[in-house]
This record gives sequence, structure tokens and C-alpha cells, in this order.
Amino acid sequence: MRSSNEAIESGYSSDDNELDPCDYIFGYGSLMCSHSRALTAPKLSRVRAIPVVIANVEPVFAKRSKIGMTAMGIRHQINAFTFGVIIPVSRIDLPKFDDRERGYSRIALPLGDVAPVPFLGYPISEERIFLEAERNPEDDKRTQIWTYLPDLFSPADERYPIVQSYVDTILRGCLDVGGEEFAQKFIETTKGWNPNDLAEYRLDGHENEILRSSSIDEESFWIDDRDDPIYTRGDPVHSRDSAECFDNLLRTHIPQTFPRRRKRLPQ
Repeated sequence: MRSSNEAIESGYSSDDNELDPCDYIFGYGSLMCSHSRALTAPKLSRVRAIPVVIANVEPVFAKRSKIGMTAMGIRHQINAFTFGVIIPVSRIDLPKFDDRERGYSRIALPLGDVAPVPFLGYPISEERIFLEAERNPEDDKRTQIWTYLPDLFSPADERYPIVQSYVDTILRGCLDVGGEEFAQKFIETTKGWNPNDLAEYRLDGHENEILRSSSIDEESFWIDDRDDPIYTRGDPVHSRDSAECFDNLLRTHIPQTFPRRRKRLPQ
């Protein structure tokens, strides 16, 4: 799909002989952040992530992590959209992300559901990816876009809150790839900032079901842990330095939920 020159433009060189440019990962949470991605695959620190919007999937805070937080997931939902990035990956790096995303299953996205973000511009080498999808929406042999779907969906609760150190990592990625408007889209389209958002959810056609929180009410299950981060793939210094910027975005775009965020108590 791409020449060797185009591969170099995107961050890979011909020396990366394990690269298969037909493979991409769609990241919609912490994988949008280059710092976080590079902790799993250091070569990707020099690879540009391509901002995209995927149709018929919806972003949700509904994946509980063993470290004691609720992470992002996506669910199938007709007429919904998820903003994120696609990253070219090698067949060597792909298993590293499978290991990182334990508790998720890697699935292939239909190429016909992948589109450019309408308010962003793209270099020609990246536009070709979308042209490929338009011309060959059912051809999964030339271009494969993978993503990770949670094996079990559960809203945040007292034991597994949404943590600000994780949110900051996502917002950092959003701002890097698409600016404030992209960050706004992530914030406003994501369900689960308040667990009530997920209380009546059904996973139409999916084998799993979203579990109800044991105590869904007006209590907040979103904590500010910047002084004692729970999320281990973040950048605490950047998070604290950018706190005012991130908080202003959240305050502006989810004004009813943001004030309920509470400070993490010292451990």
C-alpha cells in the first residue's frame, strides 16, 4: 500500500524488515499518547499516529483493571462514533500490545467504518489509507486495522474508579494528534464518566453484558490521583504541569460530572 519512501515519512525505514505496513492498531484510550505507546514498543515513539473516527462503535469507561481503576473500552453501537488514532505496527510488535491489553480481545475493524477526522488535514501519504478503505471496504488482506474490545464490561465503582492520571494520559494524546477540538470530541462522546451512563446499557449482538455497579447513585467514582498516581503508564510530571489545561477541558465539556470528581486520599 505504501512505498518505502512513504514508510520513512511515517517513521519507519526499510531497515525495519519486520514491518508489515498493512497492519494498524486503532487506539482510543492511552494508546493515543505517544509516551504511553513507547513504553510498550519503543520504536513507535518516532511513528506518527493518524487521527481517525470509527463508525458504529462507542467509547466507554467500562473495563476494570487489576491495578484498581476503570479503563476505556469500546462497544458496538450503531450510529455511534469513536475518535482515536491508527498506528502502523510490525508483526513483532503486535504481540506486545496483545500482552499489554490483557482482558481485551483483538478484533479487526471493517475498513468501511474508518474515516478521516473532518476538521483535520492530512498529508497525501495518509490520505491513501482512507482511499484504500473507500475502494476496498471488504478487503482485509491488504490493510488490517485491529483494535481491542473488553472481554467484560463493568462501570466504575468505589473499588475501580476512573483515575485522573489515566485521563491525563488520554488527553495528552488527544491534544498532540488533533488539538482541543479532538480532545473535546473524546470527552463528549465517551460514556461512563458517571456510572449512571451505563446503568441501562445493552450490548446488542455481543455475547457479554455490562455489569451494573453495586452502588450507582450520585456518588462520584472519579478521583484526582495526580499526587499519588495509580496509572503506571502515565507521566506524573507532565500530568501535574498540564493539570490546569486538562481540568479546563473537562470542566467545559462535562460540566455536570466534573465537579463530582474527588481527591484521592493519601494511601
